Amino acid sequence: MKTKRRILAVFLAAAMLLTMLPAMSLAANATTVNINRESMLDGQERIFGGGTAKYDSATNTLTLNNISLDYNDEHPDGGSYGQAAIYIAGDLNIELVGENKITSNSYGIYQKDGTLKITGDSKSLLEVTTDGNDAIRVENIIISGCKLNASAFAGEGDSAIYATDKVTIEENADVTVKSDSAEGYALMAEMGMKIIDSKVYATITGERSNCIFSIERIIINNSIVETNAESINGYCAIQGIGGIEISGSEVTAKSAGYVAIYADANSLSINDSIIKATTANKDTIACGEEVSATIENSWIENYGGAVRESITLDKIVNFQENEGEVIGEVELPKDVVILENMTLTIPKNTILTIPENVTLTNEGTIENYGTIINNGTLLNKGIIRNNGDIEGNKVTGDGKISKPSSGYVPQKTLTFDTNGGSSISAVTENYGKTIVLADYTPKRTGYEFAGWYKDKELSEKIEYAVLDYDMTVYAKWQKTEETVEETGDYNAMIVLTIGDKTAIVNGKAVENDVAPLIVNSRTYTPARFVAEALGAKVEWSPSARTVTIFKDDINIVLAIDSNIAYVNGEAVKMDASAFIADGRTFTPARFVAEQLGANVEWDEEARTVTIWQ
Repeated sequence: MKTKRRILAVFLAAAMLLTMLPAMSLAANATTVNINRESMLDGQERIFGGGTAKYDSATNTLTLNNISLDYNDEHPDGGSYGQAAIYIAGDLNIELVGENKITSNSYGIYQKDGTLKITGDSKSLLEVTTDGNDAIRVENIIISGCKLNASAFAGEGDSAIYATDKVTIEENADVTVKSDSAEGYALMAEMGMKIIDSKVYATITGERSNCIFSIERIIINNSIVETNAESINGYCAIQGIGGIEISGSEVTAKSAGYVAIYADANSLSINDSIIKATTANKDTIACGEEVSATIENSWIENYGGAVRESITLDKIVNFQENEGEVIGEVELPKDVVILENMTLTIPKNTILTIPENVTLTNEGTIENYGTIINNGTLLNKGIIRNNGDIEGNKVTGDGKISKPSSGYVPQKTLTFDTNGGSSISAVTENYGKTIVLADYTPKRTGYEFAGWYKDKELSEKIEYAVLDYDMTVYAKWQKTEETVEETGDYNAMIVLTIGDKTAIVNGKAVENDVAPLIVNSRTYTPARFVAEALGAKVEWSPSARTVTIFKDDINIVLAIDSNIAYVNGEAVKMDASAFIADGRTFTPARFVAEQLGANVEWDEEARTVTIWQ
């Protein structure tokens, strides 16, 4: 009897232990998953739109299968970080099946702590759109193999993806991120970012914002990355305070405000990559002054600026605007195209190698004084002026190849931009000719000529020009002692300072609601303020997006984002386009003023524009 009781007691104890195991297992898993404020239980499947969400605690996986989730936060004061369409505390895997869409007026996905991994195949998609907070805010995020679109609209300081630790995008993931928030980010990681074997497309339109930003190091490897920081008051397209490393990748970085690619400290390294960088700043690619910074074995296109001089360039093709030059012995990293308006010069004693399975397509001009080794494909749709050697495979395409006759010496042209001074005819001389610039001095009433400069920003003065390529030099001026203001020889005069809302109109301070700007080395002034100060009237057509300025028998029509103006019905091409910023229309200062019969002077040192008539 005692034996039977003992066996029964052991059986009951074992049974009780077995019943406790699931609860113990669940308790050991600290992850919490809430969707629409309701907890997801183990094995539970819930319907959202035409799809389902199911949570498996054993694998810690939330499967989203073609869901459509619209979250409306009705309690904004009930705990700011808890208001999310999907709330997570702890580690979680989100597995995507089909196309999934989340919209929220607060957070889309919010993770309190842990690692969030979002996975799927090339056909699976997660789209997260918010108009109140970050679309995805996590501690540590891994996006692998799937498509993910995240957008944050409205608010201030909101980001498409914000990680307080790390961001990893890998295994052929395809990620698109957008934010229009001031002081926000498209893609942000505090402790480092890796983009490996993937595609990332990032856009930011808000002021004081970055497209891709990390406090620690950014690594881009074997990937395609396209970034666009659209605000003229924004920051960088790509910024890594802890350094940036790009290898085997194609990176497009556009910044309307500051540097396109900027590494604050530690290092900047670009290898075996194609970089297309555009900026309104003088540097497209820059870094801190005392860092290890190199670009090698790469193809670099710079528009609106240049690579900062502290960066070592080795074995690269470097374009500034539309003029490119081979530096050292270059092997092209990937397929590249020389566009119709671009000219690539291969100097003497340099080698450009096209590797096997790589195509160089020429739609513009190649000036070859060195050697092209064509082990791949040289597709010529433009012009090749071959003053050197082309070895290897035959050139294909229907473009022209000119071989100079014996004794032919190519020529290059030096153009003088006098910045408002008297014109100087361009000089064409043999390749390599040294021009003494002191022999060419323009004149300008009220100014003293201060020398020739290599760049539009007038930061690098030069005394000699070596014609290794077609080049332009720029004149700098200093005001003489007697000025228009002092003589009083004017009917109306306006003095505007770049970045300052206070203007001087006929000797009196007048407050404007916007300040003049410099964009792409051109000065823009508020259209209505300047025109009315000169006695003209201004009309704005919202439907046609045109500004009409008229005075006496002068009628000027400018269309937003077009460099074609109409003066008394005749089309006139401008060197810059009108645009809208901060709700105000900005027009090229010199063009409008001169069409109204006024004179324009630019003071580089004081950064002022003086307009008088």
